[in-house]
Amino acid sequence: MSVSRRQFVTLGAAAGLALADNVATSASPAAAGENRLGGVHIYCLLKGVSPAPFNGFPFSVMFSVWGADAALNGMGWGATVEGGDPVQSYGGASLFSRIFSAHGSVESDLVKLKAIQIFSADRIGQGFPWLIEANLATGAVRGVEVNAEMGTEIVLEGKGVVARI
Repeated sequence: MSVSRRQFVTLGAAAGLALADNVATSASPAAAGENRLGGVHIYCLLKGVSPAPFNGFPFSVMFSVWGADAALNGMGWGATVEGGDPVQSYGGASLFSRIFSAHGSVESDLVKLKAIQIFSADRIGQGFPWLIEANLATGAVRGVEVNAEMGTEIVLEGKGVVARI
């Protein structure tokens, strides 16, 4: 069934949601388990694993993405953790805070996101891409910040909350 934007607006919110629900839950292959609608929330205190100068470097990340499993979109936040205390970081004592725009997908238990730092407090990292992999079953999270100019990748890993919402 095809509905124009004008028809969708004319239908109103309730009818539009009913139509969207009907389309999303139809027997079509796209509505099967591999294309589930909803969101994923990721929170983790990551620690640097490479290169060597970043071993143990604490960095807290949080992402919330929404959409079909094959087409997630959302935003994230990250910052160093002052003294290893995430509560203090959220209170404004963090350094090198970042805001991310993210998109990706869920493949089995693995959430794969590509993110761009749309804001970086230190201005150096603004525009740097990040690759995030998070496991829904284990809570394992891996983040890679890519600095193409310097040809480096900072790899951070940890275990946190990875949940469907």
